[in-house]
Amino acid sequence: MNKLSGKNGVLERRSVGVDWWADLFSAMQFSMIPFAAGHKLAWRSHRIFMLRLAGLLFLIVALTACGRTRKAPFGIHNLEGGWLLAGGDTTRSNFRPTGPHPPLELVAQLKLNSAPGQYLVAADRAIIVPTKDGRVQFYDMRQEKIRIRLKLPNKSEGVIAYHPAGYLLIGVKLAAEALQCYDVNTGKFIWRQQAGLLEAEPVPGDSSVYVVSRFRMVHRFHVRTGEQIWQFERTGMAHASPSLSRDLLIVGTDDGTVYALNRATGDKKWEAKVDGAIFASPVIADHRVFIATVDSTVAAFDLSSGDSLWQYRSDASIRYTPAFAKGLLIFGNGSGVVTALDAATGAEVWRYSSPPAFSTSPLVVDDIIYIGSLDRHLYILDIQSGQLLWKTELLGRVRTDPIVYGPYLIVGSEDRYVYVFREASPENTTAHVNQP
Repeated sequence: MNKLSGKNGVLERRSVGVDWWADLFSAMQFSMIPFAAGHKLAWRSHRIFMLRLAGLLFLIVALTACGRTRKAPFGIHNLEGGWLLAGGDTTRSNFRPTGPHPPLELVAQLKLNSAPGQYLVAADRAIIVPTKDGRVQFYDMRQEKIRIRLKLPNKSEGVIAYHPAGYLLIGVKLAAEALQCYDVNTGKFIWRQQAGLLEAEPVPGDSSVYVVSRFRMVHRFHVRTGEQIWQFERTGMAHASPSLSRDLLIVGTDDGTVYALNRATGDKKWEAKVDGAIFASPVIADHRVFIATVDSTVAAFDLSSGDSLWQYRSDASIRYTPAFAKGLLIFGNGSGVVTALDAATGAEVWRYSSPPAFSTSPLVVDDIIYIGSLDRHLYILDIQSGQLLWKTELLGRVRTDPIVYGPYLIVGSEDRYVYVFREASPENTTAHVNQP
């Protein structure tokens, strides 16, 4: 096990904070109180303040200069593609054939105003992070700083996805115009649309965006104009984001209903039923649809017909989307067990146990699995055996899905940080994190 600490033989990056300007402004306001009140010690207080201000500015300049002399951590020439939405693609496979292998070293530690949301996005040399206090921040990997900060209505948390044309799609959980489209190229919101109450992130596909509202409706909008193309009325509430194959949109609901809709027209092709509410997105692979429920059920259906293929019963609830790779369906549950099933038959291949509970979707990179836990650890398992290969402790509970972007592993935790790791160089075999 590698416990994260501030002792470094590894490249440590300064935390990217956003608070010091606010602190400076507050200090300036405080220093003017004696003038406003006519206090007899006004000039003395002002002189002390100016000395402190000069010292603070000197410290800022020194830290900035120090930061500029350090070697830039990001090999941005290696960044291809991206991680555009939860699950990595519209089928929600949570898989990449290449990426970092353990042991890892820390490259950057990004400090936020609040805990990061469950899903991050990485694209166009930026890490895009929604936070629990209703902000979305773009960390520029080339400039090594926060480049864009968006404030969402009502300080409501947002769920995000990225369209390859440069549009950030935001579902705002508490807003009248809940679906919003931000053009990263122009720095402007280009449309906002009423789409009901949204709990689940939008799904970009071709020239469209698909969303499932919490109550009753499924929508398809044009991604450039926000114009509605079709809508479908369903039964039951919904918390899970849908998944998209070449022809079908697969939707799971809180009452255990699975819908397969024609993605072009919105017409229903088939409907199926499972035990328990569906909070995890469906996974589409090998012409099958895999569904996991909070009632501990995992089920497989034929993609074309909706026919039931098999069911498996776990020993605890499953709230996070499974991963599919190398013929295996892999998921973590609420009792701290990671399970791998044969995707063709539903037979259990292996299981790994580490209470209290796994709290993210698994991410498969080549032949290894990354998954986060409420015990603050990021675990790395072998995909064939389930054997623990490596784990490292973060500073908070790990409730943000790990993602991979080129050679980097990116994950967040509830301590208000996002961490960027890469494979350790031969002389650096331990991951270190700056203590707050």
